[in-house]
Amino acid sequence: MQPLVELLVSFLKPRSIRTIRYSNEDSLRTTLETLWFEPGKPGCIAELCLLADPKACYGAGRYKFADLFIPRSGVDAIASPCIELKNASLPALFQGMGNNSNGTPEQLEELRREISMLNEEDLLSLKVNYDQKYGDGMTINEMKNLGFQQVKHYVDLIRQGKSNGLQQGVYDYRVRCKRGQSTLIGYVVICVGATKVLAWKVVDKECGHFFMPTVPTKV
Repeated sequence: MQPLVELLVSFLKPRSIRTIRYSNEDSLRTTLETLWFEPGKPGCIAELCLLADPKACYGAGRYKFADLFIPRSGVDAIASPCIELKNASLPALFQGMGNNSNGTPEQLEELRREISMLNEEDLLSLKVNYDQKYGDGMTINEMKNLGFQQVKHYVDLIRQGKSNGLQQGVYDYRVRCKRGQSTLIGYVVICVGATKVLAWKVVDKECGHFFMPTVPTKV
């Protein structure tokens, strides 16, 4: 995971405030897809669809979506990483400090400079206006804990193999599932102010299936 972190940091470091101030998890996901994988190759599955509750209606917890899933891509590849992404934008961090605005470019540039000098412990204590449903916001550490819970759940769902819509499992046409031994590894990656990137290996579980990307149909 360290090479991915270094790659992402090196990409973000020279970006101007204008280009990164409103970065979100979608843009972070797209950036990682573009940097980490060769375009056109089915090596990375974004927003992997998982059937979590077959009895629920859509929108009521029926589906979960794993940010990035890397299925087995070769004969010798036995590990399939599942990555949960979190993003704390500069304006959200600025508001988390008690400010009532998104910050001027100058203020966000100063905040970015301060973030660049913080260690992991200090970064985890930062507060971010993450989502309205979390009221006054949450700390990066709370965001991390939320990500841990999510990726553990995703790994447990993936372990159950392919779903036909009647039981939990992988419900995504982009992935083929076969009987065989593999390892599912769950990671959480948090981008802090488009400046620092934190990553943790959360879970490592043996699986009775292995997963292959579906080869795209040529037009």
